[in-house]
Amino acid sequence: MITDAGDITDQSFNQTTYEACRDYCKSKHIDFTYKKPDSDTDYARTAMVDVAVAEGYNIIVMPGYVFAQTVIDTKISRY
Repeated sequence: MITDAGDITDQSFNQTTYEACRDYCKSKHIDFTYKKPDSDTDYARTAMVDVAVAEGYNIIVMPGYVFAQTVIDTKISRY
């Protein structure tokens, strides 16, 4: 999971998505982690997707509308 500018305790998209992903993965014995971009920019969000892919994650969850440009920029097919 990649957070937006918020944190996993923001009582909004990030927290709900984090808790749902964490609980699902725990119940299925799947490795789970989250990453937080170092700034609130499309570039930083896309960079975190690149990091997750480089680390071998093949399912990446991105909560919220702020990831629209990230989805376009990453063009998942390039992976």
